[in-house]
Amino acid sequence: MQRVKFGLAAVMALGAVGCAQLGMDGKTETATAFVPAAASSNTFEIRSSRLALDRTQSPPVRQFATRMIEDHTAAGRQMTAAASAAGITPPAEPLMPRHREMLDELRTSSDAEFDGRYIEMQTAAHEEAVTLFSAYADGGDVPALQSFARATLPTLRQHYEHVQRLEARR
Repeated sequence: MQRVKFGLAAVMALGAVGCAQLGMDGKTETATAFVPAAASSNTFEIRSSRLALDRTQSPPVRQFATRMIEDHTAAGRQMTAAASAAGITPPAEPLMPRHREMLDELRTSSDAEFDGRYIEMQTAAHEEAVTLFSAYADGGDVPALQSFARATLPTLRQHYEHVQRLEARR
């Protein structure tokens, strides 16, 4: 139990550090900060959810992971199109260090702790994504990406609410 509490604290701290590094304090976001952060978040959601489909025995976790893969794959295509229209190329390796660390930790978690760790990380990642997309939707500097952020935000909020319900069931 202590490891789970420590792990959640570490995930939340990584998310807070990531938000602070990107200047997600309600001020105008730049596309050069938003695109890599959004691509990393999106890639983490997909890769961690694929891992969940391989590892979980829980039907609700499996259902959530399937939806994450579907929704975030679609969002990735939409963001790439919006970024390309604005002349911005998403990063070739989209995972930022904090998302890579989270994914590595999830990969090495035991079977007994996997679902709990996955849910904790999804909670933290979606909280971070909602903050990022809200800030860019409100003050982004590239209209096509700002529209993408606005259009994606309701889905991210739904994901966040869904994962909170999963958390409450544990």
